[in-house]
Amino acid sequence: MTSFLAGISGLRRSGSQGSLNSLLSVMDSMTSEQHFRVCRHCMVRLQARDNQVEQRTSKPTLSLYYEKLMEYRSLLERLLPQYVQMAESLSAGETTYNLQDAEELRMKILKTGDNLNSMAQKIRNLGIGSQDVTDGAASSIPLGARQELLQRRIFSTSSGFLKEHILSLPKLPTFHELKETQERRRLEAEARLAAEKEAMRQAEERASEILRRRDKESKDSPRTTPNRSSSSNTPSRSSSSTPVSFSTSRKKQSDEVVVDTGWGPNLCPPNVTETDDPMIQQMNNLRNYIKQAREANRYDAVATLEANLKELQGEYKKQQRLMNP
Repeated sequence: MTSFLAGISGLRRSGSQGSLNSLLSVMDSMTSEQHFRVCRHCMVRLQARDNQVEQRTSKPTLSLYYEKLMEYRSLLERLLPQYVQMAESLSAGETTYNLQDAEELRMKILKTGDNLNSMAQKIRNLGIGSQDVTDGAASSIPLGARQELLQRRIFSTSSGFLKEHILSLPKLPTFHELKETQERRRLEAEARLAAEKEAMRQAEERASEILRRRDKESKDSPRTTPNRSSSSNTPSRSSSSTPVSFSTSRKKQSDEVVVDTGWGPNLCPPNVTETDDPMIQQMNNLRNYIKQAREANRYDAVATLEANLKELQGEYKKQQRLMNP
């Protein structure tokens, strides 16, 4: 409709009393397009109709901005739990995750938060001052009270989300702090293991001492006939109580359900070099799986795959030393 009405204003009025066919066969000398003459009132009606059709077939600017804002928010909601888990693990001195992966994830979260904040500000300022027009969007109309209230609420909700999650984002330890924490954790584990071994040794000594005393007492005291009635009743009570505890443990195990997200690597990678050695082929596959897991932000799977790769590399080195002494 727009292209159909584009050349009407450029046509010259003619005083001739032509037929209807002559009115419909007016040709534009610049574009060689066919047009027809209308009066001013008809032109206003046609333009109004053209605007209505355009508004129905295209999305408003507010709708486009809001869809983009929700994309940023859903991405943050997916990345934030992973980052918090990685930060807590690294702060505790664990070796499950890599510090570099955590730093890259933090930068991605901060960048996404900036994009969400800028989009929320665009929504708040939409229609104020100048009219905003985006590609494929209908032109803005003067704001009403309800639309202005809606834009303010969207901005306030987004600001609250950023304050709650981005500003309170836990910090990552530095490389030296991580090494110190890991060393302290290792020393504590060694001390705890030594204490457990010492406690076990003392318990064994006490148990052996008790057995020696019982043997000595049994040799010194006369033999007594055991009570058959009490011994016969004891297994029945134990047997009757055993199924209850077993069923209770089975019930507890059945109640503990672990939900997995179901992520898995592509088992047919296109860029993996095939070799005759199956162990080298498996290591190449693991490297490709690690790359896929990093791209999918599955850093828990990255840690597991890297551990498997290190174990396989160690086994391969042992095999090579045996084959080439």
